[in-house]
Amino acid sequence: MKKLKRILLLLLVFCMVFSTSLKVLAETDNPGGGTTQNQPFSSNTGGSTYFRIPALVTLNDGTLVASADARWSGSGDAGGIDTIVSRSTDGGNAWSYSFANYLGDNDMQFNTNCATFIDPSMATDGSNTIYMLVDLFVAGYAINT
Repeated sequence: MKKLKRILLLLLVFCMVFSTSLKVLAETDNPGGGTTQNQPFSSNTGGSTYFRIPALVTLNDGTLVASADARWSGSGDAGGIDTIVSRSTDGGNAWSYSFANYLGDNDMQFNTNCATFIDPSMATDGSNTIYMLVDLFVAGYAINT
């Protein structure tokens, strides 16, 4: 029982520290969305040059949904990575993208002192419900920094 209390206390402290660090992130607007042709993430989609760790699901109606890391000015694992998602209803000819996970603390540049969403994975029940899991690192604690 003591061990469980310690774990819960540590989790509470982590959540308090993490939520405090996220309050400063609303300074930059989400880069928004747009369209691409024949691929979900061509170079410079949404202002990002590098995309890694793609995921793809197909809904029952044939809609394709892709996600990837938007790595702003470098391809390595570190701070300042956000999640971009793109959707196609015509078999992959035209795509509409937006940023599903965007913290706004990196000014769209590689920065190891920024929070990071990384490695999106997706699953679906086939309907319009899509589940996404990502790793989230608080500022200054990204991999390889």
